[in-house]
Amino acid sequence: MNFNIFCSRLKLLRTENNLTLVQLGNNVGATKATISNLENGNKKPSLEIILAIAGYFNVSLDYLTGRKDNPNISNNNEEPSITHEESELLEDFRLLNKYEQNIIMGKISEMIYNKSLERENQEVAEEFLDITHNNRLNK
Repeated sequence: MNFNIFCSRLKLLRTENNLTLVQLGNNVGATKATISNLENGNKKPSLEIILAIAGYFNVSLDYLTGRKDNPNISNNNEEPSITHEESELLEDFRLLNKYEQNIIMGKISEMIYNKSLERENQEVAEEFLDITHNNRLNK
């Protein structure tokens, strides 16, 4: 972790979001003094506070700790972070019991399988039409 980058990004995120030291502290479970000491480099952050800050501002840990310059949360394939709608779906999914979650997962798998079958059928139909068209041209 690049400690200096962490300090500057913490302050930048706080000021860009028009938060006081007290407001940010309240939102991440820290005191005004702790946030001030973190921003000024007088205190090294705990993993708990780093996670809380990243979660609050919805930025990646890599961005907050200076490993990457892109603040967006993404997986290793650099895909974009999840949308608001996807986040709401995940929250709803977590409200279900395991049995209900398994039903949903089964339906998703079924839909993906059917979609791949549709693609394969489309490819076969297009190939058939090409063969038929070529046969007519050759006659």
